Amino acid sequence: MSNQTNLTDARNNLAEICAQVVADREVMIITQPDGENVALIAAEELESLLETTIGFSLRT
Repeated sequence: MSNQTNLTDARNNLAEICAQVVADREVMIITQPDGENVALIAAEELESLLETTIGFSLRT
């Protein structure tokens, strides 16, 4: 399950949204009125997904 917010709210509350994404380990969808939506995900979650699906590591 993912949460959703619009671009203006994301801009105004970025620190809080980042903290929520990390704490809850859930994706935050950021909707844009004139463009494609984007997803905010904790880096550790992204790395886990990439390692699981394609064996890619973000760590150097």
